[in-house]
Amino acid sequence: MTYALDEFRYDDAASDLLRAQRSLFLKCFPENSARSASTDQYYFWKFHSVPHCPHSYEFVVKDAGALVAYYAALPYRYSIGGRLMTAGMVCDVMTHPDYRGKGLFSKVGTHALSSMQHKGIDFVTGFPIRPEVLPGHLKVGWRVAFHLPIYVAPLRVHGVLQQKGLSFIAPLAQLLLRCTDAVLNTIFPGPSDSGVSVESARTFFSHDEDSYNTFFASWCRNRTNYLVKTIEFFLWRLGAPGQEYFVVSKEDALGKVEGLAIVRACELIGVPSLAVLDLMVIDDDPIASRAILAAVKNLASSLRLDLVALMCSSYQAGRFRLLRNGFYRSPEKFSYIVKPLSAVGRSAPSLFDEAAYSLMWVDSDDL
Repeated sequence: MTYALDEFRYDDAASDLLRAQRSLFLKCFPENSARSASTDQYYFWKFHSVPHCPHSYEFVVKDAGALVAYYAALPYRYSIGGRLMTAGMVCDVMTHPDYRGKGLFSKVGTHALSSMQHKGIDFVTGFPIRPEVLPGHLKVGWRVAFHLPIYVAPLRVHGVLQQKGLSFIAPLAQLLLRCTDAVLNTIFPGPSDSGVSVESARTFFSHDEDSYNTFFASWCRNRTNYLVKTIEFFLWRLGAPGQEYFVVSKEDALGKVEGLAIVRACELIGVPSLAVLDLMVIDDDPIASRAILAAVKNLASSLRLDLVALMCSSYQAGRFRLLRNGFYRSPEKFSYIVKPLSAVGRSAPSLFDEAAYSLMWVDSDDL
């Protein structure tokens, strides 16, 4: 059977093809049926407002005119080993349930990667959590660089245990959690909350551009690979329809920002949680990190959420001293997959080096 490969162009967005894309999205990700991610507004925000030109790269497979597979990437700017590069952050890869097992995933992936290579993308990145999608990526030349576990700080255990059918041990587990927290706080005394504040992300990134730019320049110092997180990028990335983001920041005695966390309330595995999309601390200072993470947990507690969760590499978890701060590695993990496309990308030795990165959810399209 012959399938038609094509690009999903902006002009198509007002046509039946957009409705087909949204329908396919719900068939492949039914958990989003009642969420803003299923709306046309969300699609336009995600794929047609990224502060870059072009805004996105979209590819489709059709069978007799019907949309049966879709593959997209967003252009993210990275500094890799001191060199500015453009990455294609691959997302919303989907194949109609009736067409799975026919090689369409590899077919559209090969076509998309070739097209992006010719359009100047230096490398592509992905953050799959479902193991069944990995073989299709590996088949067209991707490599797993390293894993990104999800670390959780439980505040209340009933919701988590209820998901596992273990509600009956919740009282004992809650007591053990309090005892563990007490031991950690005795060994590693709680930090001062001086200079720590919480505000909406849009307010934070709108009121003092120079302050953030100074902080970001200091944060970049001595880092090998990092996402170029300009204010313009954040105002887009944290502007997802139907979502509300907050910044927990810490200033030093002179009023200069020395660290921040970007968070939002959500449900993870059915548990009310506060997700940390990003944690940036100058030189990964453990005192500032501890103050920010303590404030994040206090915010989650005030919102009556059960967990604080963040995704990062094992290396970065050690830098942030997550265990000392009451965060435990969960069984859930993402894979960070990479494929160099350009000569510049292929010549970057740090592209697969876990210790070279500071990756978190903000580097993906998640949350």
